[in-house]
Parts: sequence; structure tokens; C-alpha cells
Amino acid sequence: TDATSVEFLSADAIPVFLNKRERRPDSFLQKFVVPKLDHNTSIQCVWTPFMCLVNRRKNVNNLYDTRFSLHDKCVTHEGQPHQTTEVFVGPLVQKRCADVCRRMAAHMQTHERRVLLRIVAYFKMDQSGDTFFL
Repeated sequence: TDATSVEFLSADAIPVFLNKRERRPDSFLQKFVVPKLDHNTSIQCVWTPFMCLVNRRKNVNNLYDTRFSLHDKCVTHEGQPHQTTEVFVGPLVQKRCADVCRRMAAHMQTHERRVLLRIVAYFKMDQSGDTFFL
């Protein structure tokens, strides 16, 4: 299947993923960014040279509630609509995300001679308030 999928792994599952599972050339491993509060959130930024839409989604399940699977506690934009709620995004975060996308587009134009007409980027903020590009 060509569908994109996301899988969340516990620390115990990482060695199995790395050593015993079938290798997939289209996959990558990414470190989980622990959110500031007790619900996982992510920020989606849809950027064009003319506008930028930024929204944040918060998982409805507490990240530390053992009644739910890891997947059900972690999904945000990649999950089903009933698993998340939309959360306010302040102007500073909106500007920060738009600036990163603008710099990515400028870098591609300068170094690769490619003009990007649209970027869909995902970000997370950690416990310190630092922003990470996913």
C-alpha cells in the first residue's frame, strides 16, 4: 500500500524495530519530542508565498494515562478527527513557523534553483518552549 502511516514506539520496542523487523526503505525513525503539558500536540503550517495558515491539534487523551495505547495518546494531525481538538495558536508561534517555511523556500531557491509554491510543515514545542521541525 502507498498510504502513509505513523507508528509510535516505546523505548522497549526500539531494539525490535531496529534489529528484528523487516526493513522498509521508505521509513525513518524520529525522536519523540515531549510536549510542555500532559497532552501531545503538534502544529501544522501550510505556507505559500502569499499566505500562511497555522493550526495546532491536541490529543484528547492524557499522555500518561495507561488505559490508552501509545498510538491513541500520541496521534495529532495524522490521527482521526475524534482523537484531537483544535487549539489556539498565538501570533508568536504563527510567525515563528511562517519564518521557518519562508527560510526553507529561500534556501531551496538559492541552492537548488527550485521555487516552492507550497510547503506543509509540522512542528512541535517541547517542555522548554523550543520549536522543533518534524
